[in-house]
Amino acid sequence: MVKMAELKDLLFVAIEKGDRREVAKLLKEGANPNAKDAQGRTALMLAAAKGDTEIIKTLIKNGAKVDAKDEQGRTALTKAVSLGKVEAAKTLVAAKADLEAKDKGGWTPLMWAAELGKWSAAKFLIKKGADINAKDNAGWTPLVHAFADMHLTGAEFLISKGARADSGIKNLLEFNPLRLAAKHSDHKLAKLLDKLE
Repeated sequence: MVKMAELKDLLFVAIEKGDRREVAKLLKEGANPNAKDAQGRTALMLAAAKGDTEIIKTLIKNGAKVDAKDEQGRTALTKAVSLGKVEAAKTLVAAKADLEAKDKGGWTPLMWAAELGKWSAAKFLIKKGADINAKDNAGWTPLVHAFADMHLTGAEFLISKGARADSGIKNLLEFNPLRLAAKHSDHKLAKLLDKLE
């Protein structure tokens, strides 16, 4: 008889390979869909990172916890959004994944999308009701994250959807040569910053 640890390892390998039939077989044989690897990642997180919606559905149907967190406090939804796997994000949200789940830094999935420039994912999250003005542990909003990595089109989109300028933007400008750069080279950035003052 195969041990639980072996089943977990086999399950993770099957997900990595995208072998849907093997995933279903292993779950039927007793593989725990909530078992974690050394970094605290679940099978669902791996499937979300791969963007495999069929495996995501199979895992959820077999009891995978949608909002389980890894060692950094990140969920499967955060993994999907961070990698721009919008269909995976849609599948997780349909299964009631928490749009506002915060990791250890207080970052929500929308903040990750803004920081990494994953705007299709950000648009989806906002459409589903993600808080566009949520703050992380440092007081940064998704808008501040977008500005921090110079995602200007995304910042403009967030502003159009109601993102507010706050102390986070002012702090970013104080500790970052963003304003100086804007004045000397990037007129689009300068105009966006002027809208926020």
